Amino acid sequence: MALRSIKAGSTAITEAGVLQFITDLLKISGVFDITGTQFQVTAGTGLSVNIAIGRAYLLVTGGNGYPVINDAQISNLAVNSNNSGNPRYTSMVLYKNLGATPNADDTNTNFVIAVDGTPAASPTAPSNATIQSAVGAGNPFIVLANVLINSGAGTPTSITDV
Repeated sequence: MALRSIKAGSTAITEAGVLQFITDLLKISGVFDITGTQFQVTAGTGLSVNIAIGRAYLLVTGGNGYPVINDAQISNLAVNSNNSGNPRYTSMVLYKNLGATPNADDTNTNFVIAVDGTPAASPTAPSNATIQSAVGAGNPFIVLANVLINSGAGTPTSITDV
């Protein structure tokens, strides 16, 4: 048995070895909200939203926990228009694509996407199954907010932090 840690310059530590510390601490995926505004979703210009800077952790069921850092606001992420005649919820979802090969700083495997629910007189947010289908099987995700879009609206009607 060997005692191990993480330090710059160590080259024999695997991804699983590095992530084990995070995985041991996580019970669920979530935003590490030290300021009250981490990954906060606000109305953007027109039919879009902004996503604030922040830190989050995405836990794979039975697998590793992955840290995600957003160090620059995501501005004007488009939300699909709704001309159905009924209101609709769209969930803003943070996820990690585990099947993608990361670039040098792993800025190409984490995404925020808008997942539309079904318009209805009394709409509900998209189900976890609908979201999992949108982000890909086995990819960890969290819902950041649910955005209500009334039929014909040019801006989000309301945003509910999740």
